[in-house]
Amino acid sequence: VLIISPGLKSLKRKFPKAHLILICNREVGQLASHLNLADEISTMNVPWTNWDWSILSWWDVRSKAKSLSRRQIDLAFDFKGDIRNAWFLWLTRPKISFGYDTTGGNYFFTNPMEMNQNLHQLYRAFKLVSAVGCQRNEVPEDKLVYNNDGAVVIHIGATDHRRSWPSDYWIKLIDLLIKDFKIALVDIKEAQHIIDEIKDSKVKIFKGDLIQFKSWLTYQKCLIAPDSMAAHLAAYLKIPTVTLFGSQDPQLTWPITAVSYTHLPLPTKA
Repeated sequence: VLIISPGLKSLKRKFPKAHLILICNREVGQLASHLNLADEISTMNVPWTNWDWSILSWWDVRSKAKSLSRRQIDLAFDFKGDIRNAWFLWLTRPKISFGYDTTGGNYFFTNPMEMNQNLHQLYRAFKLVSAVGCQRNEVPEDKLVYNNDGAVVIHIGATDHRRSWPSDYWIKLIDLLIKDFKIALVDIKEAQHIIDEIKDSKVKIFKGDLIQFKSWLTYQKCLIAPDSMAAHLAAYLKIPTVTLFGSQDPQLTWPITAVSYTHLPLPTKA
């Protein structure tokens, strides 16, 4: 959601009188609403993400799509390139729809487009919305925010274990940084072992929900995290971010700030 947010803003600039609906999972819905990413935030947790294969869960998804179809949607986009997402969007019966031709997109979208697997996800999103005349905002944004009195924030969480970093490495990094900086560690499940290890140190422990985390992070010095939502949120807030990548390709998902995306040229080959 944070990666495609510039694309959502460009849609709103192109169609200022349109009612923009963003469909996302419930975990991020509150944050999307807080950041005012769309006129309406519609949340749902789909079975193919939560690995819930019960008939009831699939029926709920179909019912949600049918409810949206009664809204007579004019224009719809699927940014992910997943046949299950494409199927859901097809059920909403938009007049015009854009999505990638991978995994059945040629059937489900009125305007399927070829996906360039080597493009960053932000540029993939821009490719879709550019098909209806949307453009990137070329007006220079504010520079990165440097909160010199803030802390270096450590957020070790990642939904995919392949993106994780060993706990011993995090502890060693904290030991190195604490000599020169204020350090804060985000209290999440994956961090409990480290919190127990450093409980007598000067490291501050942050506890709070996603909205509280966003508000608190706004005033911190920088963030160090694996490829995760926290890193993209810091980039969205223009906080300096160090992102640790595991086996995944950083060229596809590295956090892009509002500063960098306005100055990087959109790849000509799509």
